[in-house]
Amino acid sequence: MPNIEIFNFEEQPVRFVGTAEKPLWVGKDICDILSLSKYRDALARLDSDERELVLLDTPGGKQSVTCINESGMYSLIFDSRKPQAKRLKKWVTSEVLPSIRKTGSYAIAQSSASQSAKNESTLSIQDQILIANFGAESAINAGVSKPIAESIKLDSLGNVLPEAKPLLLPQKNAIASANPIEEQPVSPTIIGQRVAAKMGLDKVSAIAVNKKLLSLGYQLSVTRLTCSPT
Repeated sequence: MPNIEIFNFEEQPVRFVGTAEKPLWVGKDICDILSLSKYRDALARLDSDERELVLLDTPGGKQSVTCINESGMYSLIFDSRKPQAKRLKKWVTSEVLPSIRKTGSYAIAQSSASQSAKNESTLSIQDQILIANFGAESAINAGVSKPIAESIKLDSLGNVLPEAKPLLLPQKNAIASANPIEEQPVSPTIIGQRVAAKMGLDKVSAIAVNKKLLSLGYQLSVTRLTCSPT
């Protein structure tokens, strides 16, 4: 399974899954940049040798995703009348591809200190996805509903991979639309009782619940004794 690198073009994520010898990009990402809302139709119009299905690790599990090669990208760019099409072509031809062919990867220049810290603290995208998937499965096994576990998983991935948030938001919105939840305020004490019952524990205190909700960003501390949902 190919490695995934996420580049940023004008604050929009572009997933690169190819190699220096065979550059491949996720077709939908290129279509999004070019404002091609009917991306499936745009990709289907490409010649068969300009696109291919690639099995990738995604937040929804392993999926076959339509990816395009250099020729396919140029076909989409030439068909677009959007002003960003010309900028995208220049970015790819003058920055991305030369860097990939010279060094095997494309990276924006960073200070040596920040790069060193990043290398030490950052797991690969595939590892982050595997960890998030494992966490969701564990939550489901502990009694958390699947839609909530999936939504938390997407939040987790968005926190560790900020550049991927625009790609995760549609999935999170789809989960929320398909699984509407009626808002019913529940006290930390009740939450603790339910968690204890689910996990087979003697007790989970309201203080422990509040600390966990604060650490996850689901509520804010208003005063020493008062919290508010985010």
